[in-house]
Amino acid sequence: EFVRIEHLRDNKPDRELFSLTQPAAIGEVDAFVSHSWQDDPDLKFEALSCWAAAFRRTHGRPALLWIDKYCIDQADLDINLTCLPYFLGACHRLIALAGPTYLSRLWCVIELFAFMEMGGDVRHIDLRILGQQEPLPVGSPARGARRSSSASASASASVRSD
Repeated sequence: EFVRIEHLRDNKPDRELFSLTQPAAIGEVDAFVSHSWQDDPDLKFEALSCWAAAFRRTHGRPALLWIDKYCIDQADLDINLTCLPYFLGACHRLIALAGPTYLSRLWCVIELFAFMEMGGDVRHIDLRILGQQEPLPVGSPARGARRSSSASASASASVRSD
């Protein structure tokens, strides 16, 4: 309910977004959203909205997501970036919103690597190729979980760790 397309248009810090988040324990976060800021925000939003709708149909509730722009406390950036592997490890799934620049961005590759290193399973990576109608069959919200928005999509809250 908090994810808005205008928030995905640029990577400028917005401390107000952090105030929309909620603390979450390890295992409470449904998915970590991995994306490149250089890729098309409309396509990212569309892909995330489709994922969120499928999650809601399957689980009967909105997904709890970890999204960088919401969940990284800009007032304590160093600590938050240091904790990134733990944030990834605390999520059941990783949603990769992959556009043309995704694999050329070091942070995106680090997120994929950290997810796997922190106990992730490739079956819990939901790869969404931006602009493609159907998701790749690697994983989906309907296929079990690991230890996972609208001019409002019906995804939901992002989280912070406290």
